[in-house]
Amino acid sequence: MAISLKATSRSATGKGPARQARAAGKIPGVLYGPGEEPVVLELAVPDFLKVYHGGHGENVLMDLTVDAMEPRKVLFREVQRDPVTEQVLHVDFYHVSLTKKIRVHVPVHLEGVPDGVKNSGGILQHIMREVEVECLPGDIPENIVMDVSELGIHDAIHVSDLPTAKFELVDDMARTVASVIPPVVSKEPTAEEEAEAALGEEGAEPERIGDSDEKEGDAKADAKGDDKSKGESKS
Repeated sequence: MAISLKATSRSATGKGPARQARAAGKIPGVLYGPGEEPVVLELAVPDFLKVYHGGHGENVLMDLTVDAMEPRKVLFREVQRDPVTEQVLHVDFYHVSLTKKIRVHVPVHLEGVPDGVKNSGGILQHIMREVEVECLPGDIPENIVMDVSELGIHDAIHVSDLPTAKFELVDDMARTVASVIPPVVSKEPTAEEEAEAALGEEGAEPERIGDSDEKEGDAKADAKGDDKSKGESKS
């Protein structure tokens, strides 16, 4: 089933018209492709969210109709969001040819519980959340699923281990996608170490309040005595 979106072209560009579009419940955007003049447009928020959050992923291929133009096969190229409110601020659509390969980033999903986690208390690290692939627009996978249930402690999955279908992996094949690391073990002190620590605390003489003042006073008295002796000897 083809996924479709409808948009309306805009003649005014810039921050002001874009803010006006958002205030009216629209999302400003642009459509462009190789050798084509960009088309500035806007579309309704519910229509966008229905497709974007419809479980198809960001690499969904859709038919975009702008005004009375013929539908064009497009992909989301960039979706700009407000960093605080998460409101969608702008959308870039990329017009693709169904006969030319393109490069896109595809999510990597890990499936199963690693043996090293289940039986040895290890920790699964998911390092690469997506990889870059090259394929025809109609062959873009929604995600790449990798079974990690056989991984033991110190085992890892690399890009070269990922399954492929009608696409080619173009990331560095040696990069680590996921690994299982040993559990973090906190060292408990031995009975001997605890005894030494307790002995050290008992053997330390507590400092009494006033000791430092008394010592300082004694030092000053000694200094005065020395000065007096020196004066008597001079006379």
